[in-house]
Amino acid sequence: MVQIDKDKLYQELDKMTEHDIKARLAGSVYGEEKAKLVELYLHQKESDRAKADQSEQISIARSAKDAAWAAVATAKQANVVSKIALGVAVIAVLITFFKG
Repeated sequence: MVQIDKDKLYQELDKMTEHDIKARLAGSVYGEEKAKLVELYLHQKESDRAKADQSEQISIARSAKDAAWAAVATAKQANVVSKIALGVAVIAVLITFFKG
């Protein structure tokens, strides 16, 4: 049994597309031991991609949360301004009513 240099194999695989690697794997280009390492490599790449996707989704969710809180703050300010405007309008109506 020949010892396979995993690091060297992974460096070679890094230069290839996943499609090419899978095609070579399906074509039985690799021996049994090397094929297991290639499958492990593909699994790790898929896992890394999933982690990156999850990290990006978390980042997007945090940005959306921050935007929602900013919208809440703006809505609260608008609510205060509208209450002040309503108060001014009521005062104006009362002044008009008592003057007239």
